[in-house]
Amino acid sequence: MATDATLPFVIVDAFTSVRFGGNPAAVVVLPREEPGKRRHAPPPDGIKWEYGVMPASHELSGRDGWPPDLFLQDVAREMNLSETAFVREKLDRRRTVGRGDDEELFADYDLRWFTPSGAEVDLCGHATLASAHALWDTARVAPFAVIRFHTRSGILPVVPLGEGAAELNFPSAAPNMLLLGAPPEAVRAPPRAPLESKSKSDGDDDGDGSAAAAASDDDDATDNPAGVTPETVAAALGLSNLRADVDGEPTGDVVYPIVAGRNSIGDTFAIYPDPAHVLAARPHPKRIAALGGRGLVVTAPGGVATRQGGARVDFTCRFFAPNIGIHEDPVTGSAFCGLGPYWTDALGIERGKEAVGYQASARGGVVRVAVGTGVKGVKGGGRVEERVSIRGSCVTSARGELMDSAA
Repeated sequence: MATDATLPFVIVDAFTSVRFGGNPAAVVVLPREEPGKRRHAPPPDGIKWEYGVMPASHELSGRDGWPPDLFLQDVAREMNLSETAFVREKLDRRRTVGRGDDEELFADYDLRWFTPSGAEVDLCGHATLASAHALWDTARVAPFAVIRFHTRSGILPVVPLGEGAAELNFPSAAPNMLLLGAPPEAVRAPPRAPLESKSKSDGDDDGDGSAAAAASDDDDATDNPAGVTPETVAAALGLSNLRADVDGEPTGDVVYPIVAGRNSIGDTFAIYPDPAHVLAARPHPKRIAALGGRGLVVTAPGGVATRQGGARVDFTCRFFAPNIGIHEDPVTGSAFCGLGPYWTDALGIERGKEAVGYQASARGGVVRVAVGTGVKGVKGGGRVEERVSIRGSCVTSARGELMDSAA
């Protein structure tokens, strides 16, 4: 009886130490094509896909040793997670060992990400972290080796930190008002703690966000010619009726967020004074989509990681991105490229020191961030740029095999 060829896959929950928390990603491990072992005839019955060998004449062999994109898209639809990652050991792999105290082992892999809609994306933080965890967890890569993923966004190194944790390192993408169309003279420095949100009396809003229609008459209109104002953001989050209180007693004032700007990734950042405000958000996808950009980050200082052990954190956040098909993302690694530098400044955290954030989705996830500097383009004269180290834990929740053909 013929044995179907199989492809191993792992489902990994990223940015969590609790199974079924964080953000899940499927990781499919593809065998590496070996030109010296190519088969020029259909493989015999019973052939099994072994790690390190993919017959080039096999029906699933695509360009550059990858399966066809249609197959990758079908697998992503079958997994039906926000991203499915496909990893493959590089054909021209290099194992580089340093010397002395700097000794490190590197493993080089190609990495691609697909969504359930069949779209291939340029970058995905949580699925990158999940891919590294899958390779370490299945012993394909030594647990102390740095994995260098070769992607459409360049080389992404993932550094193991031990005990299921790892570190990504991305360029900083701090929010600023210029990317919302504000003139340079209107741009203000990010507020430092204690943060103060804008508030208005009952007469300024009828509770359904209609104050946004009059935003052009407000002082904020100068700073937000793109139409992203505290009022429009509050309405999009379903928080137009959010009331301020002092010592547990309501004041009657409506609390509006500070709009900190938009970053180079396309995320708009709204800051509330209390984590309870973030938790209270009941987003309206159409209104959030109308704000433009990739998504909306709502955040506040402090909080508790309620679904991740209950530890106190430096800031709480949530992320909504209906413009890219995400109502609410469980944990968004790339959003911390903006959250990291914002809260490092707002809370007065020293560069290089960690800030701990909790993304308060239904699954919940903890992300540790540290802002520092790195050199880009070392060859031929590099330039120093601000970088964000994004650290988190992963756990494996499932393993299985994809069948190559129908039984």
